[in-house]
Amino acid sequence: MKNQLNLAIALSGILWLAPAANAQDQCVELPTGTATINGSVKSALNAQAVLANVTATAEIPGYGTKSFSNFTSFFDGTFSIQVAAPATYVVAAAPFDFTHAPEFYDGVLTQAAATEFTVSDGQTVNGVDFTVVVGATMAGTVTAQQGGAPIENVTVQALPLGDLFALAV
Repeated sequence: MKNQLNLAIALSGILWLAPAANAQDQCVELPTGTATINGSVKSALNAQAVLANVTATAEIPGYGTKSFSNFTSFFDGTFSIQVAAPATYVVAAAPFDFTHAPEFYDGVLTQAAATEFTVSDGQTVNGVDFTVVVGATMAGTVTAQQGGAPIENVTVQALPLGDLFALAV
C-alpha cells in the first residue's frame, strides 16, 4: 500500500510538471524592439491633407494579428506610427470625411495586394504616402419584388466583399 501511494505521488508530480515544460516549449516570443512608419494622406482631387486613421497591421506567428494606429495631422496630413519590431506590416488609411475612399498602401483595396514593410528594431520607414481618391456614391430606388412599387424608409448598406477594404454605410 505504501509503495502504491509513493508511486501515485511520483506519477502525479511528473504529470504536474509535464504540462509546464510543454507550455514553456510553446511560448511565443513577441517582438521587443520598436520601429517607426512615417507618411502622409493627401487627396487625389486637390493634394490637400486628409484627416484619416492610419493603421499598421502585422501577423505575428503564434500570436495573431497586432495593429498600431495613429491619426493624421489635420494641418498637413502627416502621420507617424511606432510599431513593434521586428515584424512585417501592411498599412491602411481610412479617411474620416466620408468623401475619400479607404485604401491599403500603395493604392490597393485588398490586404493581399498591399505593399508589405518589414521593419527591424530602431528602423524608420519614411515615404508611406497615400493619395486617396474620392469614393463612389449610390443612388436609386428600392422597389418591391412583386409589382415594382417603390419602398419608402429603407436603409441600404455597402458591405465588404471578401477581403476588400470597404466601410459599411
